[in-house]
Amino acid sequence: LLELRSQPHKNFFQRRSRKMYRKTFDVILVLVSALSISSSAFAQAVKAPNAKKETKSYIVVMANAPIAAYEGDISGYLATKPGKGQKVNPNSTHVHKYGKVLKKSHDQSLAAAGVNASTKVNEYTFALNGYSTILTEAQVKALKTQDGVLMVLEDQMRYADTDSSPTFFLPYC
Repeated sequence: LLELRSQPHKNFFQRRSRKMYRKTFDVILVLVSALSISSSAFAQAVKAPNAKKETKSYIVVMANAPIAAYEGDISGYLATKPGKGQKVNPNSTHVHKYGKVLKKSHDQSLAAAGVNASTKVNEYTFALNGYSTILTEAQVKALKTQDGVLMVLEDQMRYADTDSSPTFFLPYC
C-alpha cells in the first residue's frame, strides 16, 4: 500500500520536472534567439575599419551622340541616324562599328576614373550613350570631372504614379 501511495507522488514530480525542463528550454531558446538577432544587428551597425567602401548604382551619360542620333561627325564612321520616317538598322555594319566606338569610350572613362570595367552593369548605345555601373562617391567625383561625361546620376527605383483612377480611361477603351 505504501508503494502505491508513493507512485502518484513520483509521477507528479516527474511530470512537474518535465514541465520545468520544457520551460527552461523555452527560456533558453528565446534568449539565444534574442542574442543572435541583437548581435547581428550590432555587427551591421558597427563598421569595421577595413570594410569595403559604400557603393551605389549610377547611370553615366556620355557626350557623344547615341546610334539613333549620330550624324557622321567622326571621320571614318558613317552616320547611323535614320532618315525621316525610317528606323535604325541594328544589323548594319555602320551601326556595329559606331557602337564599338561608344563602348570603347565607356571603358576609357571608367579607366580614367580608376574603375575596373567589370563594374559595368549595362551599356546604352542606341537611344542614349551611356552605361550603368557600381561606384563609390570618390569614383563618381572623378567621373564628373571628365570632358566626355555629361552627367552621373544615382540610379533610383521609379514607380508608375497617377492622380487619376484607372476607371477614368474605361470610357475611352
